[in-house]
Amino acid sequence: MPSRHWHGDHEAGFTLIEMLVVIVILGLTAVIIMASGPPRSAGVVARATASEIVQSLTLARSEAIARNAPVAVSLDASDHRIFVDGVGQTPVPASLPLALYPNDGPAVRRAVFVFAPDGSASGGSILLGAQGHRIRIAIDWLTGRVDVSHAR
Repeated sequence: MPSRHWHGDHEAGFTLIEMLVVIVILGLTAVIIMASGPPRSAGVVARATASEIVQSLTLARSEAIARNAPVAVSLDASDHRIFVDGVGQTPVPASLPLALYPNDGPAVRRAVFVFAPDGSASGGSILLGAQGHRIRIAIDWLTGRVDVSHAR
């Protein structure tokens, strides 16, 4: 009967070099994946930016009421920035299209929305995002209320 035992020179397994090659390949793959950053969709970026703009506008309204003085929010579509008087500025992603409509007039590159001490505002709207992911932020002139809706 033949023996089924392996002799010393025919042992199964992996060599140290084979294991190191596999580890290096896995490491390089992980580095490439991590370097590309997290996946971002246009819709996620538009919603996150809309949320930041709404927070800035709401903060300006609250500050105007608390200070009993007008507070302006300046938006610059060219510079991609939002600036709230006395609070600071917030960047807007440069890849995100931004259209500003102060007092619901024609689109402009720079707009200033002013919130009064009684809570009212100069009014207008902001349209951001690209086709399929457009968001409209409306500022009611009478109440200063900020509403968000999906635009077509």
